[in-house]
Amino acid sequence: LLGHPEGIAFAAQHLGATQESERRMATELLEGVPLKTSRALLRPRLQDASSHVAATSARVLANAGDKDALRWLVQAVD
Repeated sequence: LLGHPEGIAFAAQHLGATQESERRMATELLEGVPLKTSRALLRPRLQDASSHVAATSARVLANAGDKDALRWLVQAVD
């Protein structure tokens, strides 16, 4: 995916899915996408009803350099 516009659009569409597995897959597709692009898509997922989707979103954001998402992960484990 790595920032390709069609891939970003695909992931964005599936982030709003009703199925948890679909939302989680969409967050994983954004792994490696620059923070400038992924932040707007994944930040709202930190409040997802699914703790798996929220944690995956936080991990992807933290790996992209989002310090707030890293704090979220630490607090979630604490």
